[in-house]
Amino acid sequence: MLQTLIIKDAAHFERLATGWDALLDSSARPHIHHTHEWQLQWWKQFGVGRDLRIGVVEKSGCPVGIVPLFLETRRGGPLGLIRWRTGAFLGLNLVDSADLVSNGSHEASAASVDLLMNMEGWHELDLRHFVTGSKTPEIIQERVAPLGLGLTLERIDGSPFLPLSGSFDAYLTTLGTNWRQDSARQQRRLQKDVGAVELDVRHQVTRHDLQMLRDVAQRRRDAGDERRCPLLEPARMAFIQSLCEPLNDRGWWQLALLKVGGAIAAYHLGFQMKGTFFCWSVAHDPEFSKYSPGKILMRLHIEHCFQAGMQEFDFMAGEEGYKSHWTDVRRDNQALRIKRKNWRLKLADLWAKARSHS
Repeated sequence: MLQTLIIKDAAHFERLATGWDALLDSSARPHIHHTHEWQLQWWKQFGVGRDLRIGVVEKSGCPVGIVPLFLETRRGGPLGLIRWRTGAFLGLNLVDSADLVSNGSHEASAASVDLLMNMEGWHELDLRHFVTGSKTPEIIQERVAPLGLGLTLERIDGSPFLPLSGSFDAYLTTLGTNWRQDSARQQRRLQKDVGAVELDVRHQVTRHDLQMLRDVAQRRRDAGDERRCPLLEPARMAFIQSLCEPLNDRGWWQLALLKVGGAIAAYHLGFQMKGTFFCWSVAHDPEFSKYSPGKILMRLHIEHCFQAGMQEFDFMAGEEGYKSHWTDVRRDNQALRIKRKNWRLKLADLWAKARSHS
């Protein structure tokens, strides 16, 4: 028989680590953003002013489903006078994939959804980053009508990824000839003009490493490149620094550096889990821009992942143009919003519509 409980304090959250990651290990495609380490550090960094509400479904005393939720007060209407309570997944704004954590059985998934839908305290659920293949939105949609809830589901972006099947040489033949040849030609030019070109792949990351990467990203920003980089945002930098030790202990980091004469020309900062590399942050030093260091690093790093026997190179959420040169396969990310009948939400929506037409 299944039992449920709601966790509201960080200490209990920390003690959930063993059961949480055991569930994740049993899933078809574990994602770094679903891990206990990622979610816990996010809560420690961004939980101020929010209320923890982690739902747990247990069987024989062991968790079989986890609902990683928090509640916060949102405001709308004139002068923000209308307030309501919204439930959202832990990791908000710092995850590319969010979902329930379960043992994969329909029983556990359905019980987790029921716990979510019947949880007290929320007027709406704003659930973002369900990826293609998740069964959760389907189960939620089955529950909405009988409960008299409103629901909207929309695609928000895509997550390109490269299946690493076959050989690297065979994969190269699928790329455009000019693109493939230019990468190799630029590498030869770089080596001739500047110095030895080296791919350095590390599985341990220190705060000093992160500072070096931030310096590279800052030089790119100073050169006029306005692309967003999480390492240049103080709160996100502090968050990723807090993950150094926990992820080092688990062997989940993967940092790929393109070095030229010992200097860092470009980097891929990311994570590896069960055969997948998650590419979280990329940048290059503008000093080497004319040699296309990002293109060189991507080719060398993908080759490394093939040779290491990995199964997937995940470019993560966002459909930036450079990703399409390397893969044409993607997963969709969806956002699901559920509303209980409530005068606050109705008034806030009417006010927002009026403002949009004014």
